[in-house]
Amino acid sequence: MNGVLHVRYVNRGFDVPLSRLGVRPAADEHKIKQALATHLTVPITWLNDFVMQRKGDDVILRLVPED
Repeated sequence: MNGVLHVRYVNRGFDVPLSRLGVRPAADEHKIKQALATHLTVPITWLNDFVMQRKGDDVILRLVPED
């Protein structure tokens, strides 16, 4: 399993290898968010406003700005 999950939140970012989360780069959005929520020990609903983008084997989650 290759690839990195890059999370952007309030001008900060951090990377988590997808292998650490136990997901493959082709995993669906819900599976990736569930794995990240478990990793961060937060409810998956905390990630509802994050959108996912893929770049090769890497995945980017970023918070959608509020209007």
